[in-house]
Amino acid sequence: MKKHVLITITSFAMLLASCQTNTTLENNVVTTLFPQYSIARHLLDGIADVTFLLEAGQSPHDFEPTPSQVISLNRAKAVFYTSEIVEPWIHNVEDTARGQLIDLSSNITLLEGHEEHETSLEDDHDHGDEDPHYWIDPANALLMLSTISDTLIELFPEEEVILRSREETLRTGLSEVVTAYEDLLGPDQELDIVFAGHNVFGYLETYGIHVLSPYAGFSDDVLPTAQSLADFVMQMEELNTLILYVSSTDNQAIIEALIAALDGVETVEIFAIASVPSSLDLSTVTYEEMLMLNLEAMAQSL
Repeated sequence: MKKHVLITITSFAMLLASCQTNTTLENNVVTTLFPQYSIARHLLDGIADVTFLLEAGQSPHDFEPTPSQVISLNRAKAVFYTSEIVEPWIHNVEDTARGQLIDLSSNITLLEGHEEHETSLEDDHDHGDEDPHYWIDPANALLMLSTISDTLIELFPEEEVILRSREETLRTGLSEVVTAYEDLLGPDQELDIVFAGHNVFGYLETYGIHVLSPYAGFSDDVLPTAQSLADFVMQMEELNTLILYVSSTDNQAIIEALIAALDGVETVEIFAIASVPSSLDLSTVTYEEMLMLNLEAMAQSL
């Protein structure tokens, strides 16, 4: 019922927006997740407004744009979205959006959900699913930066000099983050950590970091079974770890159940970075800072 109502509202909003054919494009870009919002905000400071769709701590997996957000999407000069996997609703605005719709996954190789990349303890996962959480890898942040910067220069050619300058500043900072991730572990060293949330950190395997989760697949829509939770607790005991990584954006009941099942466990917060939790200030925190906060958190398991 809820999904039906959302689709009905969205359809009505699209009809309303499509009737406004004489409305000119606003000096605005829209971003769906925090990584592209942070990048675009830095590049466009003082040049154009940047809108971020998600509220604090909101999961993108169950997000549907409100009527006012649909109108904003339709009027924006550009909409930077993550992929049609994360934002399947993007197809609903393809015919009404008057600006560019930019799929930031178009030049990024997504990991397949095969066993070598699967970090869930669940056995019945779908091996064919692609992992959409590519923004967790700072190397992919550099690819996103290039796409966003090139698009903005096309939209604001008179600002090319300042946009290129800001791009290089961001590229330097993100390259330093990549180096920090590469330097976390020594040669031939690997790190296993356990995370109470859904599978979002698979791209860290590039750096030898394996993040185990009780969730099957890559969405937080389907909760772990009792058996997968029991297996997860056993895995923690076998790893002899008392650090359980948690995220405020994941199911708190699952987190509390795991904490109750493990004596003396310490919880350490880690971020999925799709949105910004209420504990951080959206107006000041950056994508690079959240990537580094994750690295510092994982370093506690060394």
